[in-house]
Amino acid sequence: MKHSKLDEANQAVHEVQPLLERFERELADVSVVAGLQVETGGLAGFADIFMDGLLVDLLVQSRINDSLDAAHRMDRKVSDLLARLSSQHTRVSGSVRQLDSERRNLLEQL
Repeated sequence: MKHSKLDEANQAVHEVQPLLERFERELADVSVVAGLQVETGGLAGFADIFMDGLLVDLLVQSRINDSLDAAHRMDRKVSDLLARLSSQHTRVSGSVRQLDSERRNLLEQL
């Protein structure tokens, strides 16, 4: 059971990492540097090396908690980036509307 959960977590990390890389490339298009990288702590490899035991369970639990904390940090970082992008979008949209209005006014004066 424990190993299958670790395998599931490891698989989820492998699925998320390319999405984060794509998000980071898209952020680069709008000049936002994020440095997004999932920290796994080597969950699956670590668990495969040892057999069951109290000490190992504690070490694995510590690694799981570290990875969970890293996932929460990543979630907050992505949420913060999305909020910044939304704010920039609002600001840029306002500028575009203002420039469009000024352009129309100039064309009407001709």
